[in-house]
Amino acid sequence: MKLKTRYLQMWAISPLFAFFCISWQSGADPITLLTNGHVKYWDAAKGESWRLDTKGDLAAYHYRDGMRVEADYGDVLISYSRWALRGDTIFQLAGARVIGEFQILKLNKDILTIKSISGMYGSDTLFFRNAKDQTSRIKTGDRIREIESTK
Repeated sequence: MKLKTRYLQMWAISPLFAFFCISWQSGADPITLLTNGHVKYWDAAKGESWRLDTKGDLAAYHYRDGMRVEADYGDVLISYSRWALRGDTIFQLAGARVIGEFQILKLNKDILTIKSISGMYGSDTLFFRNAKDQTSRIKTGDRIREIESTK
């Protein structure tokens, strides 16, 4: 009973501590949950979807005609960026520059919920689901870009 009470007190003191306790108890660390240990496609409920891999590559994509395609907004083509995790925050990077910061609100093998804290998406909460198709690549132009990480 003391352990349970102490754990609840720590939850109130540090949500980050609780986040890592939950991850540790579930047997998976946040990087593994985000990348499935290699590469993982996350379909967005609204907006751009993400492909994250263990090497730190982040690719934004949409679906067009049932295929994954690079996120393209007409005058802006979002290709590849990098990502890093520090505590409960995902940083989206362009070179050494941070272009987005997202606090993880919920993370398990099927759901990723994040809140933009950098202003990149205002203060939107973004919802992602584990993509059912984890093998199809992202199509770019007339070619398929090889984006799978080597094992």
